[in-house]
Amino acid sequence: LVAPGKLLKTPFDIPEAETEIVYGPLTEYSGPKLAIFNIMENIKILAVAGLITALFLGGPTAHVIAGVQIPAVIDFLIKTVSILILITLIRSVTARLRIHQAIKFYWGFVAIIALINLGYVMVV
Repeated sequence: LVAPGKLLKTPFDIPEAETEIVYGPLTEYSGPKLAIFNIMENIKILAVAGLITALFLGGPTAHVIAGVQIPAVIDFLIKTVSILILITLIRSVTARLRIHQAIKFYWGFVAIIALINLGYVMVV
């Protein structure tokens, strides 16, 4: 829920909206410099997906499925690619939110889930 907001991707791309007349801080860049910025954005998405995998999905763990051992690196890559697919899916099927809608989403839905999780962690 937080990754698209942190990455400033749809629906939370309010500061750098591509469909606006001025395309945020990348307006003046073209050619190789723009390519570097685009690669940087993709690396940032990959880093966040890897971080989510490491923190919340158990990181790299070796598994044995049907007698075949799956190496930890392959397991980590599968988990990371599934997070990338989820982030891309959210980006593809949602429209951009207005500022008040994003604030309502994070202070309503996400804050309630965070408080429930905090209570659960305190009890367990």
